[in-house]
Amino acid sequence: VVYAIGTDFIAPTLSATPDGIYYQSSDVSVATVDASGNVTFTGNPGTGKTTVAGLLGEIYASLGILKTGKVIKADRKSLVGKYIGDTEDNTKRLLQQAHGNILFIDEAYNLVDNSEEKKDYGPKVIDCLLDELGKEHTDMIIILAGYPDEMDNLLKSNKGLHSRFPYTFHFEDYNEDELLEIARQTAGQSGYTFSPEALQHD
Repeated sequence: VVYAIGTDFIAPTLSATPDGIYYQSSDVSVATVDASGNVTFTGNPGTGKTTVAGLLGEIYASLGILKTGKVIKADRKSLVGKYIGDTEDNTKRLLQQAHGNILFIDEAYNLVDNSEEKKDYGPKVIDCLLDELGKEHTDMIIILAGYPDEMDNLLKSNKGLHSRFPYTFHFEDYNEDELLEIARQTAGQSGYTFSPEALQHD
């Protein structure tokens, strides 16, 4: 498996078999393993979270775990409605599209509104997700993504989320060498190359 630049940290923790997807942590006294495949991705925008979701989808599809393995993107705007019942309908529609695929909810922490001044339907999305994940065979992988602190608050907002999303991958910002390699690959795809002088950096 070829991992995206800067995301090779995933390799030691991911084990995918026809029986399920396993994430194992070896940096704790007792290893934790999750066979569901649902995870949270944390990190700043532009650190490869969506790219890795696509790579995982390809892996799961090749193993027959998911039928297609495409990434179905969603966020608060596409999920939360303005009126009673809209949110449930939006979420169920996206869940239907996500069958056989990966549902990637970006900035998922926006589903929780801490304001007490207005009625918010964001938590209805969480309820729908948990209902779906409570089924015996969901035929999908759900990835919740966003900033670390905000995602931690999201997981704490509902007790059911911790058990359904027990493992988190943190994506660090790209360093200079990784950014340079990304630039080289992007240029190469268009038939361009950098001169040796352009590749020099302190």
